[in-house]
Amino acid sequence: MNTNLTESSSAPLAETPEEISRRRFFEKLSIALVGLCTAIVGVPLVGFIVAPFFRKLPEKWVTIGKPGDFQIGKTVAVTVIDPSSLPWAGVTAKSAV
Repeated sequence: MNTNLTESSSAPLAETPEEISRRRFFEKLSIALVGLCTAIVGVPLVGFIVAPFFRKLPEKWVTIGKPGDFQIGKTVAVTVIDPSSLPWAGVTAKSAV
């Protein structure tokens, strides 16, 4: 059995202070780059999630009809288009009142 292999693999490697500082530099550089990439991806994601809370929806009155068009005790179906819907909402923008 070759004892040189076992001795060399179990012996700690001697490192000079320059190598240690270089390793620490690359370690901190990698951590900083990961943090930068996380911020680049995370900031728009957080903005996408939080933006609807600060967006004011348009308030618009919709004319349904004159009071004479409706009789007390009778149900009349009236369809209106929701003013706060998105332009591509299509049929789902229609609401019944």
